[in-house]
Amino acid sequence: MAYELYASVDELLAPETLTVLTGQPVKYVRCLPMEGGFSGSSLLNVEANSDKSAECFVLKRMSPKWDWVMAATNDQQCRSVTLWQTGLLDRLQPTIHHATLACAHDGEGWALLMRNVSANMPVNPALTAAEVQCLLDTLATLHATFWQAPQLADPDVGLCDTTGLLGAFSPPTAHQLPSTTSPLPQMIIEGWGILQGMMAPDVADVLGNLFADPQPLCTTLARYPSTLVHGDYRTPHFAIDWQPGRQVVLLDWQLAGYTAATIDLAWFLSMPDTLRSPVSTDAAIEYYRQRLAERLGARFDESWWQPLLALGKLVNVLRSVCFKAWFIVHPADELHQALERRALATYTEEVRAALQWL
Repeated sequence: MAYELYASVDELLAPETLTVLTGQPVKYVRCLPMEGGFSGSSLLNVEANSDKSAECFVLKRMSPKWDWVMAATNDQQCRSVTLWQTGLLDRLQPTIHHATLACAHDGEGWALLMRNVSANMPVNPALTAAEVQCLLDTLATLHATFWQAPQLADPDVGLCDTTGLLGAFSPPTAHQLPSTTSPLPQMIIEGWGILQGMMAPDVADVLGNLFADPQPLCTTLARYPSTLVHGDYRTPHFAIDWQPGRQVVLLDWQLAGYTAATIDLAWFLSMPDTLRSPVSTDAAIEYYRQRLAERLGARFDESWWQPLLALGKLVNVLRSVCFKAWFIVHPADELHQALERRALATYTEEVRAALQWL
């Protein structure tokens, strides 16, 4: 392993440890609770003070005992930790950073100490054209770096496969794993019920069959190249430093997998802040395709691009369709509702288009 885990959170947050990690003489440490995400993990704002300054970090504490996404994907090794511990994420530098300083055992789970990069996170409800292009460049770099990388299939890394990514947000999983710490299973169950009255019967039947048995889709995708996918590539999980030598920080690798690159692409393009951007979906897809082809060179094969794109979109429909339906009924605003309705209409076309490849 490239890095060792600290034995406990107390050891990780000790002033002596933070002095070594930061290179600054830390005198005392203060921890304050932060609002967590949807998965059920807890976050702490960590303030490390020296004589002259204070530096802020974020501590994320995770365990399949209370993190619903970890439980739903059977993540018993904490893939956010294993990707860092093995040094795999370091291969993305200097273009892409992960912000992780160190990790520790945390009773029945793990803890990640990360630099606080919130100042560089996009804050507007719509991504700008420059942000969309930057993030598509980043996605192409991520995927090309780990294209057909055999070490990603190592069970010790513990990445999701296509089946795991599909199962995480499926109605069967939501019924099997109710949660008191995450709203996700209830959103999935309610969204699937809402969806029945919104989609054409033939499309609803296809989705229902694939939720029950995703193996035909997984088997088909296995014929095409795989790479490291982030799994949840959206605004809360990246920060952009626009200074010379632009750098992007990618956070929260808990849904990372070894599967088709277009699953990440379709997920990113279906997010409301991307849909609100001035970049059309078709233009964004073509931009990503060109960037990926440039980075892969002779490894890029046009013969697999269209089926890989269509199947990646189908996986995205299965992963996000329940949330789209839920947000149509519980929108943040009228524009959000309209965007989700438009996305749902697009999903109908994408499901039908993908069937030719199954």
